[in-house]
Amino acid sequence: MKCSFLILILFSSISEADVTSAITSIEFFNSSCTGFLLDVGETITDNSHPYVMTNGHCSKDPKKILELRGEPDDIEVTFYKPGGEMLAKPAVVEFYTQTGLDMAILRIDGISTKELSKQGISGLKLSGKKPQIGEAITRLTRLGKYKPIEITSCELKFQTDLLENGMLTFGSYRTSCSGQPGNSGSPFLSSISGAVVALDNTGDDDTGVMCSRNNPCEIGPDGHRARFPKAEYGQRVTDAAHCFDKQGAFNLHLPQCKLHQ
Repeated sequence: MKCSFLILILFSSISEADVTSAITSIEFFNSSCTGFLLDVGETITDNSHPYVMTNGHCSKDPKKILELRGEPDDIEVTFYKPGGEMLAKPAVVEFYTQTGLDMAILRIDGISTKELSKQGISGLKLSGKKPQIGEAITRLTRLGKYKPIEITSCELKFQTDLLENGMLTFGSYRTSCSGQPGNSGSPFLSSISGAVVALDNTGDDDTGVMCSRNNPCEIGPDGHRARFPKAEYGQRVTDAAHCFDKQGAFNLHLPQCKLHQ
């Protein structure tokens, strides 16, 4: 069920424009994903780099395991001002993994977080706590650079390990949302806290072999594999919530950062 007013109901303390301004389009290697600007909760300075979160498969070669690179890549992130004007910037991959977790954190160069804020573009906070199963959530998606934002209401149904095309992710969330190309990297926002609790990364399109690409299977504690046709899944994000220092810079080596574990 799509409802543009749902954001206002769930997050009465902020406006829909504040929430949706964080949603970006990510163009990479002739493909497109959704991403979102992060609010890292620290003081914004003239030199603070903006960071955008998306899926690992939206930024890198899936054969690579874990990287902290800081090198330019052929990735463009497009922000959208409240009036609809687009602002495209190159991105640098700060963190990438597709082993155990499908996540990438991109650093945006050429503009500061403060400058984005002045233009009406604000970030979303990551939840530092695990969400509740059965919790109502809202997904914000931009299915392409020239597409409007889609707002979808659903809920977290189950937490499970997931196997897809040889890639295993731990603690993924099955949701009641439907899926389509371009959903990857979309944030799921909690109806309780308003923070991001999961990151859309895959779904079962019910067309291929179980556990193959776009046909992920759930792995039970006993190793049993199960498939849920048309199910959509999200990645956990709580491990990344404590990986930014007091200056708002991403730091994989902070004691409280769990991404590398």
